Amino acid sequence: MRFENLTEEGGWLLADGGLVQASERFHEALELWRGAAFADLPESLALQAESARLEKLRASALADRIDIDLSLGRESTAIPELAALVEESPLLERHWGQLMTALYRRGRAQEALDVFARARAMSTDRLGVEPSGELGQLHVRILQEQPSESLLRLPVATPVFSPINRELGRPPSIGVTLSSNDTDTLATLVKQHRALIVTGPAGIGKTHLLRAVRARFEAQHCLAPFLSASTLSRSIPLGVFAGTAGSFSEGWRTPAALIDSFTRHRSTTVLLVDNVNLLDESSLFVVTQLISTSRVPTILVTRSLTDAPAEIRTLYDSGELTEVSVQKLSDVEAYELAVGITGGPLTPDSRLSILDAAAGNPFHVREIIAGSLTDGLLVQTEHCWELRGNPVPSPRLAQLVGARFDGLEDASVEAAALVAIAGEYPGEALGAAQRRILARADVLVLSDGGRWRLTNPLESEVLRARFSKALWKDLTREVVQVLKSDLASDMPRAQLRAHILALDLGDPVDIPATMALAEMALGAFDERLALRALEAVITQDPKNVHAYRLAGLAVSALRMLDAADAHFGNAHRYAASEAEITAVALAHAQHSGLRLQNPRSALEIVERALSVVEAPGELAQLHRGRMRWSAVAGMGGKVMPPPSITSDVADASGLMIVGVSGVITGPLDETHRALAHLHQIPEETIDLVPGGAALIALTEIMALSNSGDVVAAQHRLRQKIVEASTRALESLGQWEYALGFSELLSGDASQAHALALSAVGHLEWRDTTGLLPAAQALTAASALAAGHPGAESRVMFDRIPTAASSDPKVVMLRAWAEARIAWAQGHREEAAHTLVETAQWLLWAQHTYFAGMLAHCAIRIGCKMDDAVVVLGEAHAIAGGGLLTLLLRHGEATVAGDATELNKIAREAHELGLVATAADTWVSLIASSGTEDLPDRLKHQRSAVAQLLTEKPALVSWVA
Repeated sequence: MRFENLTEEGGWLLADGGLVQASERFHEALELWRGAAFADLPESLALQAESARLEKLRASALADRIDIDLSLGRESTAIPELAALVEESPLLERHWGQLMTALYRRGRAQEALDVFARARAMSTDRLGVEPSGELGQLHVRILQEQPSESLLRLPVATPVFSPINRELGRPPSIGVTLSSNDTDTLATLVKQHRALIVTGPAGIGKTHLLRAVRARFEAQHCLAPFLSASTLSRSIPLGVFAGTAGSFSEGWRTPAALIDSFTRHRSTTVLLVDNVNLLDESSLFVVTQLISTSRVPTILVTRSLTDAPAEIRTLYDSGELTEVSVQKLSDVEAYELAVGITGGPLTPDSRLSILDAAAGNPFHVREIIAGSLTDGLLVQTEHCWELRGNPVPSPRLAQLVGARFDGLEDASVEAAALVAIAGEYPGEALGAAQRRILARADVLVLSDGGRWRLTNPLESEVLRARFSKALWKDLTREVVQVLKSDLASDMPRAQLRAHILALDLGDPVDIPATMALAEMALGAFDERLALRALEAVITQDPKNVHAYRLAGLAVSALRMLDAADAHFGNAHRYAASEAEITAVALAHAQHSGLRLQNPRSALEIVERALSVVEAPGELAQLHRGRMRWSAVAGMGGKVMPPPSITSDVADASGLMIVGVSGVITGPLDETHRALAHLHQIPEETIDLVPGGAALIALTEIMALSNSGDVVAAQHRLRQKIVEASTRALESLGQWEYALGFSELLSGDASQAHALALSAVGHLEWRDTTGLLPAAQALTAASALAAGHPGAESRVMFDRIPTAASSDPKVVMLRAWAEARIAWAQGHREEAAHTLVETAQWLLWAQHTYFAGMLAHCAIRIGCKMDDAVVVLGEAHAIAGGGLLTLLLRHGEATVAGDATELNKIAREAHELGLVATAADTWVSLIASSGTEDLPDRLKHQRSAVAQLLTEKPALVSWVA
């Protein structure tokens, strides 16, 4: 029949990307219609069935032809045709979507939205359901003003696999890889290449991808029979086709009838075959004939080409099949899958742990989350889902992962269990024979350090389930002995692991060693391990002051506030020496200042200790603590000199406080001296201060920024964000906050807002420096500057705890935001007054650099400039540093109206990364230029401003 031949030819041209030629064939085919098929013949059931089939084929060809016309830019002729079609067939959503697309492509977005409203009303009135997801997606894309090309069903680009290659049987010259999320890509590939074989390891998501493609084609009103071969269907000739009963004519029970049925529907059918390696001989014959002779679009699935039957490999070798390899998910894709399962985000460390265990396998992601939820290890907290322990596989996954142990003797499985318990195990403790057996079975691999570890970390939990508790305990004792022996002398962390395992055994612990373990765990942000160790110590020594103190810090970080009160209460009760009183007071103050975000309460705790302590060393530590919390509370206070250089953790913490104080209050030279001293303290001592290394690095970067080199400081911050994303998640929030703050004051508001939002999320999980209120304030301020609705800013400011409202960082950003609102409303004097008044308060509170930054904003507004220059002068005299020097020069030159100096300062500011300062200065110079100004200078200034606005479109300006 000519109509079918033309539509079939049009389908192949469309698959090969020949849109113009395909359109011609569909137009020619549709012009053959003169009304209902067989209308002039006597009615019969057979003719009715054939007429219905042809009508369905005509409707599909018409819809395809319109899709092609839209891709070819023929909307003008398509719109009236589609308007008639939706009236004739109001239940065909595809035409409604095409009409929306055509209107939007012609720039008639509101009319397209009106069409959606009509389609929705029709669907709900007549069918009682909402329109399909596809129609809803078109609606959303129009609302989001996405490019009109995104609404098209067909890509404009021509596929690379030509008809010539297909006819000659040449294999495509490119290999295709995708992940189990790439449904659209696979659908496009089958249109381009007609027959695909999808390969990939078990659990990688091949079947999931096949089902998703099936849903996509069925949504386009195509037949997509899904055949899933199995050992059961393999024993029944053509048994795999049982699922297609009813899809085609009834005489499908022979290979010839099946082939004929599929051939008659090939233009609207995509055959999907899972587990092609398990097809029975008859089914395999049908599938190969449908691909090679009938040329039915087909997607086959198997683990690898070598697993596929010889007939399938022959088709691949001849070029009839294109291989599509399903690769593991990226970390982003795997995390999106995890969030979709849990319904909410994971804490950063939980995310890392689950993704590492899953290794990009979507099946593993699902089953690990299921197993961890079932065991109560994955729990929902206030902000995120948190994994409390190691990931646990579901029974189904455990069975699959543990299958490799089924053929091993008991002695070999026990040897693998020893490695699982230890994490890393010296090879000599296993013996050569066991090493060879387990390595040959792919159970063990050599680590970078030359020790043995499990190939798959999930196998540890699988092995644990194979042993009784008593036997597992015996194996654990054996591991402890090995890790404490000379066999593990070259393993730096062996002793640490031995002490951790001792906690699992429940045996009496070595108190000094366990306390050291707890301190190390706190420094590494493993508070749950620290708490386990400390509870073991307290059980044996119920009056151990330092155990209570560290336990208070651990539960504080875990947000167990009642437990923190109890531990700090016991620590105060049993503290006897002045050293113990001091240490407990400083730890308790940290809990109040950081976790409760109440620096005034922290200050009161330190003051109480100061009233009873007399020893000079302890007094110095308490005075530095008072300096720290006075600064955070915005209460000024005396600046303390740094302590002497020792290997003591308390002195290291004191040096860090002095260093941070220097970049806040000045003088900057004091920070450089403190940093020099800190670099002489042993690294292992710094590691015992939670977040100590990150705090030192942050101080260095702040000092670099205060020296004036914002470009270098921002570069360092971006490096730190990248590093923290993989190696130190607990510090990620502070780096994002610092870079966001720098962007807000010197550059792009949109970047500042994105960084601030991310920082809030990370700091809600882990805030080691008390920056969460400041990050919330930064989010609010940057939202205003980026043009977001004012309600967003108010909500974020309202989230800041009342106790943290006097934090100078919060005060500064709130004042900056209030000034921004006044400035946007045209109240420049009011904006400048707010900035200068807050800057004066910040000077009193010894936040010198913040004071200078706010005063500089007032200078750029051009109001209250004399007062602002006074603030800048005082700040510069106190703190020093290149940044304040430049800001003071800018203020003085602005007041004096020195255009030459201001132009020079703008160039310097641009070089240093103070982009907003440079732009505002040049804009002001351009606005005030006169006839005596050099034309070339004005031209350069205008060009420079245009370039800056291009690089940072959301530039925070106080002039424009």
